[in-house]
Parts: sequence; structure tokens; C-alpha cells
Amino acid sequence: MKAKLAISALVVGTLLSVPLSSFAKGGHGSHSGTLSADLYGKSSVYTAIYDTNGDGTVTTEEVTAVRTADYNTANTNTADELSLAEFQNLQATVQARQIAAVFASLDTDTSSTLTLAELTGANTATTAINTAFALADADSNAVLNLAEFTNLHSKGSSSGIWDFARLDTDGSKTLSLTEYLAARSHH
Repeated sequence: MKAKLAISALVVGTLLSVPLSSFAKGGHGSHSGTLSADLYGKSSVYTAIYDTNGDGTVTTEEVTAVRTADYNTANTNTADELSLAEFQNLQATVQARQIAAVFASLDTDTSSTLTLAELTGANTATTAINTAFALADADSNAVLNLAEFTNLHSKGSSSGIWDFARLDTDGSKTLSLTEYLAARSHH
């Protein structure tokens, strides 16, 4: 049986895979042309990032202005185009901002840390979620700080925490050959 993913994994995965223009006023991913401030609860991650005038609506102009500023900041050699290295830095900057916004939206007690309850919201923590949380909690203090949360969710991260936690069906924070082989037989 596959483990359910934590709400934060779902949100981050979704946010990192949806084109930003989909959330702008009139975009294909919006309802009635705007991104509601309550799409992900009290505050939309995209609204937090792109609603530069604070009116609760993200327009195409606001998204374009933020993305243009990001591009210009990444363009360190002042050429009209980005090099591969500049583009990679741009992607990392945007991803870090998105992860920080998700973290802030999940941090319901504004403690600058996430408890397991905050991470999962109303969902029940499965073995995989408990294991991923424990593995990400590098200082073993039962909360995740932004750096630990970022390590858990970074796209392209070599941490592999979610994959490992999904395979570790007994929650031991170790992977037996049986667990490894069982997971591969389902593919």
C-alpha cells in the first residue's frame, strides 16, 4: 500500500509544477480570472509572492513585474540573455521563495518552525510522513526550521527523504532489502 503524502508535499509539488502565469488574472488555472487569497487556506502562496499591491488579486502585470525583476537580478553579465548558470541561479531563487512562502503558510503559530501537526494539517500522519519528518529534523528537536523544510522539499535536492520514507514501511529510518525489493516489485 502506498503511503499518503503530507499536505505540504502535495502543495509544494503542485506549486513547483504549475506555470506561474496560470495563477495570474485571466490565466487558465484561475477561477473567475483571479487567484483567491484563500486557495490554500488563510493565505495563498502565490498571492503572498505576486500580489505586490496587496489587494488579494494577482494580475498578469504583477506576475510579469516580479518575474522581470527576478530575470534582471539573475542577469549578472548584463547581456540580453541568461546563460545556463544564470538561469539555474534564477530557478533556485524562485524555488527558495516558493518554499519559504509554503513554509510561512503552514506555520500556523508563527513560531518560525513547523510541528508534525502543522506539516500535515488535518491529515493523519502516515508512517512515511512520520519518517520523512524525523529524517528532515536534523537537530531532532521535533520541529522543522526553514532550512530543514527546504531540504525536505527542494526540487532537485539529493536528500531523497520522501522517496526513502515511502520505502521505509516500518518507520525504522533504515531501509531493509525486503522493503527495497517490495517497492521495486510494484513498478
